[in-house]
Amino acid sequence: MHNKTAFTIFELLVVIVILVLLLTMLLPSFMNITKKTEIIICKSNMRQLVVGYFQHAADNRGRLMGGMPANNSDAYVRRGAGYGPIKNGALYPYVNDVTLYQCPSDPNGLERSYVIVGPLKGERWNDKNSTWYQGGTDKLGGVFSANSQIVFIEESDRRGWNIGSFLIYCIDSQYYHWIDYVGLFHEDKSADNYAFLDGHVETRRWETQAVIDMATQKRNFVWTRNNEDWDWLRPRYRNMPTDDSGRHLISYYPPFK
Repeated sequence: MHNKTAFTIFELLVVIVILVLLLTMLLPSFMNITKKTEIIICKSNMRQLVVGYFQHAADNRGRLMGGMPANNSDAYVRRGAGYGPIKNGALYPYVNDVTLYQCPSDPNGLERSYVIVGPLKGERWNDKNSTWYQGGTDKLGGVFSANSQIVFIEESDRRGWNIGSFLIYCIDSQYYHWIDYVGLFHEDKSADNYAFLDGHVETRRWETQAVIDMATQKRNFVWTRNNEDWDWLRPRYRNMPTDDSGRHLISYYPPFK
């Protein structure tokens, strides 16, 4: 007679319980690895966009491409949603993979997750009659330091696609507005990536609850001051000299009133 061995139902249940417990313990680690991988991919995307942005300027005697979506050949992307505006933009000949324009952690599912900051020939960069005047530049030489000038920032636009440049506002030493809100794409919706003109990309966590609430609730024109997020972003958003109007612009630290 041959002895046959087999798992009993109880033994099978024990094995299943052990496997479930192991998966429960390992799942957070797997999720954390996935999030870290997405940050790395996102930073690589932004780095390639900046390299293309810089190459375009080098090919055009230091002239920058338009930093706001517009229906002209100078704009880095055209207006509108989808891949068409990307492919018809001035940046696409230098970065001709549409997947590089999207962060894998972007929860909005938009084709374009990154926008150029206003002072880099973006929205209101030279419109001195506008209350949103940015005092920007259209030349590489107009920037003080390439490693301290943000080019691309992650943004989440409630209107369905990133319509303009990323804007903040500081003038006459007393008005401080976050005109646009950030993306909150990373580190459990508390951080974003920033691509600088020299090609390096940083991940930074937002520390101020008002800034996080603004992005979470998708609210524009929030007035806030005396916080570390504003003090970090302001000199990197516009690393340029003041203009001939004598206004206090964002690259400096005018005293609060």
